[in-house]
Amino acid sequence: MTTVNQVYTYSVQKYPFYGKNPSKWKNVIRHWLCLNEDFVKVPYPFGKHDGETFWTLRKYAKKEEELPANL
Repeated sequence: MTTVNQVYTYSVQKYPFYGKNPSKWKNVIRHWLCLNEDFVKVPYPFGKHDGETFWTLRKYAKKEEELPANL
């Protein structure tokens, strides 16, 4: 499970050229996570909500029927 900010940080560390213009590619990452069926939002751990959205690969998520429909 990871947050979008962790994806951003990894991307800049792995591919430094992303650090030069973050606003454009960050929108693409958020959009891609929402549309790609391989990724799912997961419920906030322990009911904690600090504004971060958690994501995981579908194959690592709990059974799909256990995930809330609005995620």
